[in-house]
Amino acid sequence: MARVLIVGDNRAVSGMLSSVIDRLGHQVSVVHSGRAGLQWMHACSPPDLVLTDLKMQRGDGRQLIASMRQDLRLAAVPVIVVTGASAEGLEGRCAAVVHKPFDIHALSRLVGRVLRLVSSPCA
Repeated sequence: MARVLIVGDNRAVSGMLSSVIDRLGHQVSVVHSGRAGLQWMHACSPPDLVLTDLKMQRGDGRQLIASMRQDLRLAAVPVIVVTGASAEGLEGRCAAVVHKPFDIHALSRLVGRVLRLVSSPCA
């Protein structure tokens, strides 16, 4: 079972993502800002995967990803961006970008692929 952190201020989308990840058999935590995401990751051990929106009121996803990449404990944690905004400039900084509206089944498969890579990086 993997630990997945969902970061997003849209509670409906975060709740839907949480339900999907939970049904895949993973442990899910949800926070509602990039700032809260960083606080969560510093208070707990790093998650196996982060799903984040880009546009949020208090600490956006770009800031979150930049802070993670500068932190040795968090630099290798894969990030999937789930957004309706432009993801320009994030190439190489995240595992994938999923644009809203998205296909929930395709997102589920993507999460599974990324988590398999994390659990067996030489495969």
